[in-house]
Amino acid sequence: MKPHLSLSRRGRKKDSDKKKSRRIRLDWKRVSLAFITIVILSIILSIHILPDRLTLSPGDTAPEDVRAHMSVRYLQAADYERRQTEAASSVPNMYDPVPYAVDQSLHGLGLVFDAVRRSRADNTLRTVDEKTI
Repeated sequence: MKPHLSLSRRGRKKDSDKKKSRRIRLDWKRVSLAFITIVILSIILSIHILPDRLTLSPGDTAPEDVRAHMSVRYLQAADYERRQTEAASSVPNMYDPVPYAVDQSLHGLGLVFDAVRRSRADNTLRTVDEKTI
């Protein structure tokens, strides 16, 4: 360890070492050959991705069969809705109806809002902590 060097100078090359270091020389023929090879291989490997050209207008017949890579089935809207309503009507209700559940919940909700209105209107309570229920 060299104590006379400051921490910022440690690990760096001296100016004389910088002059002696050799630059890396590129062989431009090899670099260009590698670049051209990469471009050509990329083009060759991506050709199968591009679709074939078909210039057809509505009403024309295709010169050959066009096959899709995956099959899709389209549902007719009227048939689909009919089958959906048949399926929904064939399944029984899975819950027991409670006759007064809606009335009870509305009554409980009304009680909550009444308590909030009363606490807001009460002038004897001055802080928010006093007005909490």
